[in-house]
Amino acid sequence: MKLYEKKQNKYYIQLKIWISFVIVIILQITYLKIQNYFSTYKISLINLFLIYWLSTEPNKINIGNSFLIGLITDIMFYSILGTHALSFSILSYLITVKFQNFKKMHYIKQIIIITLLFLITEFIISYNKLLYIKTKTFNINTIQLLIECIINNILWICIQKIMNKLHNKK
Repeated sequence: MKLYEKKQNKYYIQLKIWISFVIVIILQITYLKIQNYFSTYKISLINLFLIYWLSTEPNKINIGNSFLIGLITDIMFYSILGTHALSFSILSYLITVKFQNFKKMHYIKQIIIITLLFLITEFIISYNKLLYIKTKTFNINTIQLLIECIINNILWICIQKIMNKLHNKK
């Protein structure tokens, strides 16, 4: 009976992870539609949820799942196919291999790592667009990027608190 309960719990957690990603992708699409009217700052909820699930359930989500989520993101946002998949795969590699104790780190250290990961993913996405469009200039608005990092860091703290309460609820 215990083996059955373990399998059921395993599938329940995977279902919870995929449902959260579906909700986050819908929220991200909604934000992008609203973003055209209100602000120019891009938040990356998908990255933040990917980091959360990679740090809390590294056995349930891996680089292959991150690649699949990236492909789904590319299709949903009409971006160059493989751009988000590559950046999410690199992000998941860094979280699972280089920052294995990410969940146990202090918030300040987590925020620094999240900022670096956000900058890495933004660089990969921008560089892929540069290669695809083949322009000579590589414009990055540093003030806007800094504000986006601050917004993502604030969101990380909120997401982590909310998801810890929801995920650890029995």
